[in-house]
Amino acid sequence: MFAFDILLNLIFPPSCISCDAPLDVLSRNALCGSCSEKFLNEKERKCPLCGKTHSECSCMPARLKKYCSDAMHVSEYSETDGVTRSLVLSAKDRNLKYLYDFIVNELAYLVRSRIGNAEGYIVSYVPRSKRKKAGTGVDQSALAARRLASELHLPLRKLFVHSGTAVQKKLSAEERYKNALNSYSLAKGTESIINGGNFILYDDVVTTGSTLTACASLLRRAGAGRIVILTFAKTYPGYASGQSTTPGRKRDPARLFKAKKKESYRDPRGR
Repeated sequence: MFAFDILLNLIFPPSCISCDAPLDVLSRNALCGSCSEKFLNEKERKCPLCGKTHSECSCMPARLKKYCSDAMHVSEYSETDGVTRSLVLSAKDRNLKYLYDFIVNELAYLVRSRIGNAEGYIVSYVPRSKRKKAGTGVDQSALAARRLASELHLPLRKLFVHSGTAVQKKLSAEERYKNALNSYSLAKGTESIINGGNFILYDDVVTTGSTLTACASLLRRAGAGRIVILTFAKTYPGYASGQSTTPGRKRDPARLFKAKKKESYRDPRGR
């Protein structure tokens, strides 16, 4: 498999996901050395709410606490030019093997460090809307969850159906929550799988927690046991990235989610 990857790299030279710098044809990384260092710094920043590093943080939006036992995330998504942000946006539009390998390695390491081998858990995910998936050919959460389940030797189950049409990012926090409740439902025949089960519920980013709350509440009502939220990134609306970790700090009014996505395309290495 490694020889095949090298051949693909020769035909389609890899580049850093964040800065587009060329990577060595023997590279199996998603980031160049400089961006790898920046990403490490982003992961090691402190949560502005609890003061812990992101890998240790269990903070979650208030709505989620009613349904979930724990919450984990790899890094912070808030800088307009951050490496974490570049990884998340690229995964939404590009089915790149080396990108998803990188993301899943980070997720698997986090799960193992927090809950060991996760024996007895079932992996599921928040599905992308049909409209967005049709536009890019990618359901980033489904791809990452499938690879994560394989890496951790856990079962993967598609438990949710998305039927909404409104774009979440254009809505207020309360509108997001109401829209999410109306947009997700359990897939047919999944109740028997859910009842009594423990779940790792994955989404790429948590902001207000509306979509994750909608899905977690469905799991809870169907009799789920322990529900652990797993995301690659977490946003802190109103806080500048890297800001001091002292609780109760002055909020930064600047919102940090305006950088334009990279142009969507289907990479021939995607699989």
